[in-house]
Order: sequence, then C-alpha cells, then structure tokens
Amino acid sequence: MNPLLVVGSANVDYVLRVPRFPAPGETLAASSLRTFPGGKGANQAAAAALAGAPTTLCAAIGQDASGEFLMTQLSARGVDLSLLTRVPTETGTAVIYVDDTGENQIVIAAGANGVLDPAFVRETVAESHADFILVQLEVSQVVVRSCLLDGKKVILNPAPFRPIPGEILSQLFLITPNETEFAGLTGSDASSIQGLRQGAGFLREKGVNQVIVTLGARGCFWTDGVNELLVEAPQVQPVDTTGAGDAFNGALAAELASEKAIEEALRFAVAAASLSATQPGAMASFRSREEVENLMRSALNSSDQALR
Repeated sequence: MNPLLVVGSANVDYVLRVPRFPAPGETLAASSLRTFPGGKGANQAAAAALAGAPTTLCAAIGQDASGEFLMTQLSARGVDLSLLTRVPTETGTAVIYVDDTGENQIVIAAGANGVLDPAFVRETVAESHADFILVQLEVSQVVVRSCLLDGKKVILNPAPFRPIPGEILSQLFLITPNETEFAGLTGSDASSIQGLRQGAGFLREKGVNQVIVTLGARGCFWTDGVNELLVEAPQVQPVDTTGAGDAFNGALAAELASEKAIEEALRFAVAAASLSATQPGAMASFRSREEVENLMRSALNSSDQALR
C-alpha cells in the first residue's frame, strides 16, 4: 500500500460512563472511568495503519507520562512516530462522557497540540512521499494551511467544528464533515438527499473537489459534483460511538492512498466505523483490516439472505 501522512492532534482520553449527559449545574455519578489513547490525529493514524497503510503521524506530545503512553499505544498499532515532536508542556487531554445509548460529549484541553510548529509541518508535507495528507481541526488553522501544498491531496476532517476560511476550502481535495459539522459549514440539513446535495453543492462552489458527509448509522454520502453515492452502514449494536468518525477517516484515507475506487473505499470506511462503535474507547476500539472485512462479508451475506 502507498504511504499516508496524518497531521493532527494526540491526546489521552479519560472516558466517563454516565446514565445520561448532565444538565447545567448538575452533578452525576459515573459508573466507570477509563483511560485511552486518543486525539483525532493519533486516532486516524492508528485506524489507517490498522487498515494496512504505511502511516506516519506528524504531531506534538508532551514530555510527560501521557506522552510515553501515547507513543507505546501508537507503536503497537504500527504507526511511524519519526515525525512525532516532544515539547516541554503537558500532552493534550480529552474528557469524554458516554451515555447509556453510546452517544458522547467531549471536552478538550489542547496542551502540546497547540504548539505544533506550522513551519515544521510545511517542511514535513513538502518532503513526504505521501500523495494524501489527512488533517483535522484539533490543531490550528495555520497548521492546516501548512498542509496545502501543490501536488498533495489534502483530506480535511472538519472536527471539532469551527468556521473554515474560503482560502482553505478552495484547496481541499476532500472534506468529511458529520451531520452537525455539515450543517455548520453549509446551513443545510443532512437528513434528506436534497439537503445533502444542496450543502455539498455549496462546498463545491467554494472549491472543494469532493465532499463526504458521514451519517452515523445511516452510512455516508459522497459526491464529486457529477457523480454521487449513498453508502449504507452495516447494522451493529453500538456500545460507544467515540472515535467512530476517526475510524472512518483513517480507513478512508488508507484506501484512497492505496488507489482504491471510491465506492470500495467508502464501504470499507463505513464498516470500520461501524465496527469501532461496538467497543469502548476511541483508538482502543479500532479493529484490524481482517476484522473489518469479516464484518463486510457478514453484512453482504445477511443482505443476500434477505433478498431470497
């Protein structure tokens, strides 16, 4: 498979299981507290490496125990850490609430992610042999701009959501918002095909080459302005949706870097995201390529039987 470069954040996640999300001013008792490796950059790099792509992560972590923990976890999943920078501050941290339905709310302290050097990123991207660059918004927009070099196909996962300047949108090969991010970027509702087409058309007018909207249990929508696909997700019993979007983006980027056809890449990415939702945690929930392909075969067999 061809190489992939992921630029982004690396966090330690503290996951609290709660019966429901607390109201303002309310105190709830959590049933458990667990510590996981996380951060959108680290998560997506791990998902891509597990999918089989030679994946390098360009990120910053602290010179602390949390940083050591992340390095161990990423190495175990096959991520190349040669471009990981250690800085004299705390490693990024996320506190995640997961309710009884598997939905989540997340609060982030940037830590080392906030001091990732844009000049270093730009040099790294320029010298990388990877054609595809995957980046998110847990790093500064200056870092995102540093990825936008001629000859590179930049995939932006616009999470966590914030407004994106037109000069960034106009240089993107692909953008991958979820339904909430899609609404924030375009003002369109992702619940209907008309809304998806309208919002994707808006992003295309801004210069984005291709648009993918992740739709949770409904799968995903893709368009390049001429063609479009609506890919269904395999049915699973969700336990924790934390990191499902990262599983999707990492798996998708790995497939695209390996020159897979878009429909094949989307189906694999949707299956990877669905499978991750059946386990707790973000990176800890990501499964191997073989396990994702087994789910895809199982879903196909179930579909075949339903048609008989």
